[in-house]
Amino acid sequence: MIDLNQSILNFPYPKIPNLESLHNWDILCSFDYGPDLTLKQGTYKNIPHWRIQETWGGEVVFKMLRNKVTLQRDTKIDNYGLLGVSNLNLDSQCCVLTEGVSDYFCARLLFPNVNVLGVTTLTGSVVAKSILLSLFDDYTIISDNDSNKVLNTGLTSSFKLKSFLQSYGKNVSVVLPDSKLDLSDEFIFNLKLSQ
Repeated sequence: MIDLNQSILNFPYPKIPNLESLHNWDILCSFDYGPDLTLKQGTYKNIPHWRIQETWGGEVVFKMLRNKVTLQRDTKIDNYGLLGVSNLNLDSQCCVLTEGVSDYFCARLLFPNVNVLGVTTLTGSVVAKSILLSLFDDYTIISDNDSNKVLNTGLTSSFKLKSFLQSYGKNVSVVLPDSKLDLSDEFIFNLKLSQ
């Protein structure tokens, strides 16, 4: 199993100018995720957006735009239901799974020596589930923490995926961020504390 006991506080948080005035996604654009995965700011139809794009073997396998004004997501390409396929070390038998894009980017930063995949929807993609069954033996799911809702949908979705993977003999654990926040919220909170 993957040991995620490394405290989020131990991450070497960089100094980011004007941090308080930036949106969380602007902050995530400050980091490098490798040559095949980009998160950057731009415009689409004259509206400011964040653009996420992953290529694998020269082919675009994931492309999503997020409107900076309305925060609405527009997924243009999602071939596998997973983000981070281009950065996997297939010699390992372990992988961290996150729900969604921003948590994926934060997990990549926090655990640079571990395989990380962002599942674009934990309850959905048949393609993603098939790929997960073929890749690794051990998974650790970093669950969204929706404890402020009547039904903690993040935790419910994580346990459904856990049950599915375990039914095929995979070793799976589910962890929550330390606080009652999602991983990306906790990451940004601690980044701001470090300034």
